[in-house]
Amino acid sequence: MNQTADVVIVGGGVIGCAIAYYLRKSGVDVTVVDKGEIGTQASSAAAGLLAPLGSISGPGPFADLLLTSWAMFPSLVAELEDASGVHLEYEQTGSLRIVRNPKNTSNLRKRMNEWKPSGLQMHWLSGEKAHQREPLLATDVCAAIYAPEEAQIKAPQLVRAFARAAANSGATFYSSREILGVARQDRRVTGVYTAQDEMIACNQLVVASGAWAAGCGIWLDIPLPVNPQRGQILTLKQPSPHPLQHIIFGEAIYLAPKKDSTIVVGATKEEVGFDKHITAGGIAWLLSTAIRL
Repeated sequence: MNQTADVVIVGGGVIGCAIAYYLRKSGVDVTVVDKGEIGTQASSAAAGLLAPLGSISGPGPFADLLLTSWAMFPSLVAELEDASGVHLEYEQTGSLRIVRNPKNTSNLRKRMNEWKPSGLQMHWLSGEKAHQREPLLATDVCAAIYAPEEAQIKAPQLVRAFARAAANSGATFYSSREILGVARQDRRVTGVYTAQDEMIACNQLVVASGAWAAGCGIWLDIPLPVNPQRGQILTLKQPSPHPLQHIIFGEAIYLAPKKDSTIVVGATKEEVGFDKHITAGGIAWLLSTAIRL
């Protein structure tokens, strides 16, 4: 069965579904193709943090892009929930970036000075003030940066909302459709071939396949230096009667309190290809580090 779309998007994660949503808002005929189920890979496993400071090392184009995107999120939440009927569980919980060793205080202050041009609200807290704001912190926390505007969402809900909103406005989605190659006219892509012997003709091809992008580069004769990285996370029950209130960053991990009375603890960074298995070592490291915080 041959089909036609103005734009074919390879990859049904949060990026592919978001592109489909905005293209449909502009009236573009779009089809999304994924070799698995829509939104079930990295997009469904993410912690959903909307905390841009940690990725910024100073002013520049990347910081501008990150902060502009982040600033759009509150208005996007209302729009997307209305268009999809999916609740995103958006919370502006604020964050604390903490240090436990007084020798690291100067480095934290240096980071704060690097982040000041971002325009985000930030407050330097002594250990005592940090404990007043978050009583569950370890007793040896000696300083923290409080960023009240940083927020989070439920990541699987976000990709589901983008997909449903795009579909509601006329986008076509094909799951369990692996693309095996592309059709070309000279150097221009004119369609894609699937493992089901289907041809989907298109005027534009968008590669939004995340960690699998290198395979797409083979069809296009373009090397795409993208490699997968495994990140293990834990989900723990909130302590009672005093639950964690803020996102906590420290010692290379984060703790994110969720509305369902859980805390997400992440994440390892492991170069193990597409192996998604959890490991005893990864779990032990996350748990022991979380306890120290």
